[in-house]
Amino acid sequence: MTQTTSPNWDVALILPLGVVAGQLLKIGAQLRQLNMKALDLAALHSGGPAGEVGARLDHISEELESIARLVSVMQSDLRPRLRPQRED
Repeated sequence: MTQTTSPNWDVALILPLGVVAGQLLKIGAQLRQLNMKALDLAALHSGGPAGEVGARLDHISEELESIARLVSVMQSDLRPRLRPQRED
């Protein structure tokens, strides 16, 4: 038997998770661009607002760790329920 998703699952979880995944891809691309700029700026200038940059990077790192924990919790909460039922 093929497992189908209900409209409630689609609207409540599947579509929003797709949006979040898309946003994270964009954020990843932005961070890669900023990293390239940072490397260029670091090569040209020895100084700069290192403290402010470091603080923002720390904040981003903390948020990413928090997101990773939330994803892990969601996976462990949903995986047992999302496994296809075996038909004997």
